[in-house]
Formats: sequence, C-alpha cells, structure tokens
Amino acid sequence: TDDVAARIVDILNWGTLPDAEAGDDAVRRVTPSDIAILVNTHSEAATIVRGLQEVGVSAVKMKTGSVFQAEAARHWLMLLKALANPGRPRDVRTYALSWFGGLNENALLDDVDPVIELQRTCAQRAELMQSDGITALYMSYRSSAEFLKNVLDDPDGVRNLTDLDHIAEVLGSMPEFATSAGPLEGLDVLEELIENSD
Repeated sequence: TDDVAARIVDILNWGTLPDAEAGDDAVRRVTPSDIAILVNTHSEAATIVRGLQEVGVSAVKMKTGSVFQAEAARHWLMLLKALANPGRPRDVRTYALSWFGGLNENALLDDVDPVIELQRTCAQRAELMQSDGITALYMSYRSSAEFLKNVLDDPDGVRNLTDLDHIAEVLGSMPEFATSAGPLEGLDVLEELIENSD
C-alpha cells in the first residue's frame, strides 16, 4: 500500500497528460480523477483508499457489484440446481430457460414436453461434472455456438459471458473442486459465495 501511495504521489507531482482542450502539443498535470487503481477485492480497495488519504491524496472507492451478484450467478444457480436434481421437473424447466438450457417459454408450452429429454441431458451433464470437474462441464457449454448465441444475444452479452467465465474460473480454482465434486457440492459452494458476496 505504501508503494502504491508513493507511486501515485510521484505521478501527481510530476506526471503530465496531453491536454486536448488546450491545443496540439499542450500538456496538463495529472489530477487524482485521472487515476484508477484496479484491485482484486473490496478489502484491498479500502486499504488502498486509506493509504492514499493518509498521504493527502483525494481517493474514493467505486463500488461495483460482486460477480456473484450478477445475472451470470443466477444462471449458474439454475444450471447447478437442475444438475443436482435432474428428477425435479421444476428445476429442469428453470434450467431450460437459462442461458445453459437455451429454451424460451413457448418451447416449454409446446405439445411435446421437452422436460424428459432435458432431464436426461441434465443427468448426463451431472455425470460429466462428477467425472471431469466443473471446468470441463462449463467448457462443454462454452464451446457450443448455441450457448454463445444465448448469452451474446442479450444487450449485455459480452459482460454476461465474462461474468460466466469468471465464475467458472473461481469455482474451478477452489479446493472443493481439486478432486471431482458433483453438482450438489457445486450448488452448495455457489450459494455460499453468493450469500457472502458484497
């Protein structure tokens, strides 16, 4: 933190930026509002802000929501609930409406109920997760053009895909998933992460 604060003070004392408003080769001094510091956790951000304020630099923490509060976490929940409970039609229908399932409400109302086939798919995906891990499960979706279309068709599609990727990365790096863990364990871990997110 002291190193970061010292570096920011140096930049504020000696740094310059092009000044587009003043003309061609004009420069202006760097101000605190020109600087952003990206951190991995909210607690890191609080520590950095305190360190900057201690050396007299105006600093604020911009709160962005945790990825576990994003729409992507809800879709991960729908996936893991259905994989943990493929025999429950309600969970499977909810999965069907997620980016992972890719169906719309009309498809669920058709004469031919797709739930039986979706239950079979969920059971197969649960076996994949159990045998090869959560990263393999996610990559089986991530490599599908249909899945990518489901996610990217949303106006915030790129952000959603990034959030899905990030959640997969976090889950895949957790000790609980160092060995094969099933969907029920994955669901428990994800629910805890969501509950404990800022």
